[in-house]
Amino acid sequence: MSNILTFPNVSVGFDPTSRPCGFGALAECVLRHRHPKHNAYWLKENAEILNVLASIPSCVSGPVRTDVLGVYQQTYADLFEELKFFPQYYRFYLSMLLDLEKLGFEGDLGQKAVEFVVAHNLVETELSDLQRAEGARLIARRGIHGWQDDLVARLIRFAARSETFAVPNKKACYELTHIVFYLTDYGRVPFILADDVELSLIFSGLFAFLDEDADLLAEVCLSLMFIGKDVPEIWQHWLRAQRLQFQVEYGTAPSQIDAYHTFLMVEWDALSSGAEEPVLDLRPAPMQFFAPRKHANLITHVSLYLLNLSGKRTGNWDRDRSHIFDRLTPMGTALLEQAILSTPHFEAFYEGFARADVSSESVLLGGMGGADV
Repeated sequence: MSNILTFPNVSVGFDPTSRPCGFGALAECVLRHRHPKHNAYWLKENAEILNVLASIPSCVSGPVRTDVLGVYQQTYADLFEELKFFPQYYRFYLSMLLDLEKLGFEGDLGQKAVEFVVAHNLVETELSDLQRAEGARLIARRGIHGWQDDLVARLIRFAARSETFAVPNKKACYELTHIVFYLTDYGRVPFILADDVELSLIFSGLFAFLDEDADLLAEVCLSLMFIGKDVPEIWQHWLRAQRLQFQVEYGTAPSQIDAYHTFLMVEWDALSSGAEEPVLDLRPAPMQFFAPRKHANLITHVSLYLLNLSGKRTGNWDRDRSHIFDRLTPMGTALLEQAILSTPHFEAFYEGFARADVSSESVLLGGMGGADV
């Protein structure tokens, strides 16, 4: 069992005696060295890192604040004009402005940007409920109510349908975590959600844990924190082990999508739950990030086994467990045992995961689904 929880304490550039914070260096890397300015990935990554830092109290009030403000000095002054020229990307620009002011920039560009977004009704340019929710959250940060009752009702209805999240579907799981992010403003605003939403998050977390998906699991853990619910200790332990295994390559900007987003989500979760600053040596230079490899491929193995059972699937964990364990590698066995121990809701999760009441033609195999939104 310990072989999925204990990893060698090694990563490129990691010095256990110094453990530099490095967020200022990471911000400069994202701002200047990973993607060309105004590229969609540049917008996404800069908005993400500022959002993360503005959501961690120790970063808002600590030395990270000074480092980050120095990095974005000129960028802050330009963002409002760029928002007006690129209104289709208003969510990225508005998010950056508001978070920079949260981190300490003195100015009224965030207020002006919110007024511009409202005056041009940019939230109504969104077809997706999730993107409308993000727009509503952003303008609400300056006291303008943008939440429509029917929008909130649709989001909660989706989030509370727990059976959706017992079937492997990464896109749905990411949408769930972002619904919680936006309704709670990343934990800043108390928002009472039904117990079914907590169960949806637990099911999503079980899928992420079994799939060894640190990115999604970190978002699920953060979502549980933001609604004031306990996070399974086994999940957090696994994420801490994953955190020590990230590697970074210096001097080369990513030619394709790397593991930066996963790294950032794992760091966010760790810092939000009391861990210390990043363990990687983060530098103000081009960096590519590499996540630990997966070991068990458990979701695919179990899904294919259940698919081949066709009409013989029961959805009863007590009946099926021995047959499933007999077909797993030692690594897969250890991972599944940890998943079972992590939450009392595993049997309910398995009942939906097995899809015993549907035909074999409609079974979705593990790993299907979209990317992060």
